[in-house]
Amino acid sequence: MESTRIPKVINDWIIARFDLGIGWKGIHRLLASRDLDATGVVVPAANAVLYDHVNYLIKTRLTFQARRDRDIFVSMSLWQLHLDRAGWHTYAPVLTNSDDFLFAIQSPWQRKMMLEHGKTMIFIDATHNTVKNCFLSQGRKISLYTVLIRNPVTGKGLPVCWAFTTSLAI
Repeated sequence: MESTRIPKVINDWIIARFDLGIGWKGIHRLLASRDLDATGVVVPAANAVLYDHVNYLIKTRLTFQARRDRDIFVSMSLWQLHLDRAGWHTYAPVLTNSDDFLFAIQSPWQRKMMLEHGKTMIFIDATHNTVKNCFLSQGRKISLYTVLIRNPVTGKGLPVCWAFTTSLAI
């Protein structure tokens, strides 16, 4: 049985809300809601729900849900297959522990926006050392490159593709 400082019913209630995709702000609003009694799941000790507990769930459960295999490269290959089947565009010529590692993804909506509005200006933003778990050998780190276009409505940057790579220059 899982050890927790709050009652199990509250722990289960938080996990159920988190699994629905509700983050800390949403859970906090639910706890403060006057309609909580009408939900059928009354949590009398709702004040025991703290940010730290929800934050811990976010960190542990998201990592678990995102990993499809213990081997990170197999996991990424499975994600590539899943995303391709879901209609996303992926590019991963090298999914191995090498200097040529590259994994890029683009949603159908991002592709549509890029084709419709990205004819005049494209930006690239680089964020270096974005992965904490250092899955590459010899201390190599991953950089995240975000391809952006000018949003036709707001005039600000609109991400249309992400690429994770060991390269410091695209």
